[in-house]
Amino acid sequence: MNYKTTLAYLALWLAGSGLLAFLSMSYLSATLVDGVYIPAGNDAFYHGRRILDAAIGERGFYQFDHMIHVPEGSWLTWPWGYDYLMAQALKLALLVNPAMEPMKFLVYVPVFWSLVNTGLFVGIARAVGLPLSLTAVATLAFTISGMSLYLHAVGNIDHHFIELTFVLATVLSGLRFFREDSGRGTAILLGVVLGIAPAFHNSLFILQVPLVLACGLLWLKGNPPGREKATFLAVSLFLSCLLFVLPSETFRNFRFEYATHSWFHLYVAACSSATVLTFAYVRYSVKALALAVAAGALLVFPLIVEISYGMSFLGGQTIRLDSIAEVNSPFELYSRFGRSDEVTRHYSWLIVLTPLLIGFYGWRAATRRSAQQVFFACVVVFGLVLLLAQFRLHVFGFWALIISPLVLLYDFVAKRHLAVAAVAALGVVAIAFQPTLRNQHFQVPPPGLMKDYAATRALYRVLADACEQRPGVVLSYGDEGHPVRYHTDCSVIANNFLLTPLHGQKVLESYRLLDMTPEQLLESGAAVDYVFVRLKGVFFESPEGLEPTPVHEIAAYNSALFMHLVIRKELPPEFELLQEIRLDDERDIPLALLFRVVRDRS
Repeated sequence: MNYKTTLAYLALWLAGSGLLAFLSMSYLSATLVDGVYIPAGNDAFYHGRRILDAAIGERGFYQFDHMIHVPEGSWLTWPWGYDYLMAQALKLALLVNPAMEPMKFLVYVPVFWSLVNTGLFVGIARAVGLPLSLTAVATLAFTISGMSLYLHAVGNIDHHFIELTFVLATVLSGLRFFREDSGRGTAILLGVVLGIAPAFHNSLFILQVPLVLACGLLWLKGNPPGREKATFLAVSLFLSCLLFVLPSETFRNFRFEYATHSWFHLYVAACSSATVLTFAYVRYSVKALALAVAAGALLVFPLIVEISYGMSFLGGQTIRLDSIAEVNSPFELYSRFGRSDEVTRHYSWLIVLTPLLIGFYGWRAATRRSAQQVFFACVVVFGLVLLLAQFRLHVFGFWALIISPLVLLYDFVAKRHLAVAAVAALGVVAIAFQPTLRNQHFQVPPPGLMKDYAATRALYRVLADACEQRPGVVLSYGDEGHPVRYHTDCSVIANNFLLTPLHGQKVLESYRLLDMTPEQLLESGAAVDYVFVRLKGVFFESPEGLEPTPVHEIAAYNSALFMHLVIRKELPPEFELLQEIRLDDERDIPLALLFRVVRDRS
């Protein structure tokens, strides 16, 4: 690649990341509210709380939080890597500018990170052989994608944009590793990327799956990675995973579970390393295949319980998961809303190509001999299958939804008619992303990126003042758990952590308490100091759009405790109303209520 070509790709990278950063700033109304910066997104509120505690708070960095899921407390299912390093970056920023509002720095990190992820994406397009013109089309699609906007939106300090970094870094380093002329450096790089990824999100151990699958297919074809490369890859994968798992308290407490960064992840790294070494050092034969299958079954056996729980998460079978939008598949989104634009605004019309791409690249993985092509086919199929499984898993596959069809276009058409193919591809992108451009970009999102939070935001100021004077436990729906922890010094019973049996139990406990009358709640002995209840089912969706739910039907959507607090004129003296917010329409009923429970009142 000459210097002019290098400059062209550099310009493309900078232009693409600049466009993505510009589009991501359209979410500013979600994070800059009344002159104050707040996180954007439910999980972002808890990340914000944990990062601020670690950087400037009295609690410091913690991996077990006694202020959630009270009274038991809970190990955090988010590993230490992301929040800890964000806190260190914030400390450094405050050293440079001590007067800066801490959250102001944090909310712009995802926007800045568009530079990193766009660069990795361009690198992948180049590594699979796309010419500059088709790489430019792919980069444009990546930057205007609703997925990229969601991940890099200003204020969205959730960890998903870092997940995308490790997905893209795995693909790029894997493509370089499987090149015939690659050396030990590429092996070490791929091993390190895979080894440290679970420290940033516990689910990222699955990035090892396409690597092992590709090595296995190449072994069957008699073309496995060379022994030296395989050895450096296996050793670097295991050692880097060990190095990054050591700071995890759950590892030091000898826990073995998928939900936390624990011995489970080191075991998986050891299994992947051993498998790669086996494929490199043992020549294929029917006997060797039988022994490999038997050994694989033995290695997988200790993981069965955790894998089954992970599959229940993928299937939305965990308590309340099926009601959360991000665990719905594209098919479920369509069936729930009955409109194609609910799917295409996120995925674009390219989503219709997914089954064809999975089938074609599955065939390529089985029939091609080139190591790099086999790996690329494996990682495309892997990513697209996860993309179809859940919205939450789009980070694994939406890059492939953009690049993989362009690779096919180049292979079958563009090598002879590149200019025509590039123009046609640009036209397809312009049409396919119309739903995204109409419905996703340049909208005015609500504060906190949540309509319910925006409607009840005033209560958090009152609750924060009350908790400062008298810290206690807040009873609320799980959706309020993270904002309560961000804004106040109070504890919560339930929140949106839903990965472990304890999390499910605490959700059920909150439901049980919210279904009591005020007297029953007092008699239950539950350690509840504040009640934060919000009206559900305020509107219903009709062919004409959202319409107000009639007052006489609202009770069916709401907890017994809320309805008692609303309709009863006399409440137990222990219930002290701190604040209410009423619906601003002809119904004139409470939208949200905040009570303090004072048990020592006579």
